[in-house]
Amino acid sequence: METDAEGRFRFEGEPPEGFELIVAARAAGFAIVDSNEFGRNREIRLAKWGRIEGQVAPGREPLDNQITMMGLPNPTWLRHKREFHYQIRCRAEGKFTVDRVPAGWFEVGYLTKMGDILSSLTSRTPVEVKAGATVTMTLGGEGRPVIGRFVPPTGPSGAIYFGAGQRSLQTERPDPPRPANYDQMTKREQQWSRQWRFSPAHQAYSDSVWHDPNWRGYVFRISADGTFRIEDVIPGKYDMSVWLEERLTGRGPPEEIGGYNGTVEVPPIPGGRTEEPLDLGDLVLHLSARPLEAGTVAPPFEANDVDGRKVRLADYRGRFVLLSFWQPVYDPELDRLKELYQTYAGTGRLQIIGLAGGDTLAEVRSHIQEKKIEWPQIYLGATWDHALAREYRMPGNPYLLLVDPEGKLAATRLRGEKLTQAVRAALGPAE
Repeated sequence: METDAEGRFRFEGEPPEGFELIVAARAAGFAIVDSNEFGRNREIRLAKWGRIEGQVAPGREPLDNQITMMGLPNPTWLRHKREFHYQIRCRAEGKFTVDRVPAGWFEVGYLTKMGDILSSLTSRTPVEVKAGATVTMTLGGEGRPVIGRFVPPTGPSGAIYFGAGQRSLQTERPDPPRPANYDQMTKREQQWSRQWRFSPAHQAYSDSVWHDPNWRGYVFRISADGTFRIEDVIPGKYDMSVWLEERLTGRGPPEEIGGYNGTVEVPPIPGGRTEEPLDLGDLVLHLSARPLEAGTVAPPFEANDVDGRKVRLADYRGRFVLLSFWQPVYDPELDRLKELYQTYAGTGRLQIIGLAGGDTLAEVRSHIQEKKIEWPQIYLGATWDHALAREYRMPGNPYLLLVDPEGKLAATRLRGEKLTQAVRAALGPAE
């Protein structure tokens, strides 16, 4: 709706309960009010727009001259669930302007390539915009370069493709407070954090995480020989994360082939800037085992279930076996598995075996009892540190595979309707 010349407006009919009004006057300012605030005096006070005048440091060339600015969590964002997102083009000499910005915290960065295809934002910098004020900022041109080389672990590995995947360097964020016995709590008990999110302590923690002007986020490219260079890294402690993917083939999503996770500390720099690189030396990658594929022999196993009974994969030769890796806090395929079990288990042609982890044995048993799960369950540990998880090259969970009557994998990575279709295609209609 629009107001008259004096800013008055009217609803045609009674507005719905729980509504929100978003007012964005072209030049005057901005406001968001909910129904409770509006009902007090039916007056909306606009906050003046803020403004950002920015500059990309000389020598840095944003891809397509693109600057991106996104809102960070703040009271307006948390209360009203409204996000603000700006894309701006640099002018001559890397200058950019963002007009009509509501008061709050934002993160600004410029676009750069980080692989053969993917691009993302680098030199991401938090900035606070105040109502009616102009903020000036520069992206880059500070800190120092950080260089190094990613190398394979010892032993044969072949050529490594560095052209795809994510790679980032980000300032460490403080860990959220936790109860002293957090590591001994079940996943269900650990959900205390849902209530904590509404406490003053959470607000203080959120401010320390999101409203830190010295936080930075960088992305970077890795050359074919594994070397890299990250520009403009300011002093501080950082988390480095690299995720390498195979070349894109067009035959489904690419698989992860390896990566690196570590920490980096950039010491203080007199004057805040130097061209002398900080050399991290050789950083050893971890390389992923190739995922199991249909047609290969399923790794044999023998283990006790949660009730102490022996479970051997070889005992089910002659029938299909559905292996389901799961955890109590996230078991999205359970209803579908129950449906398949009811349909086929009585025919003697399908056996389901659960492989549970990611929580305590007590919580796994509680979940099995509560959900009335009838098929055998093998416990793989709270951290999945079990030979079965390694032998089946478990990429995450849930993870479901279908083994055929000869002991070969008929299908892998089954989820949702694909799971149902794979079982029905293999077994046909129930007799």
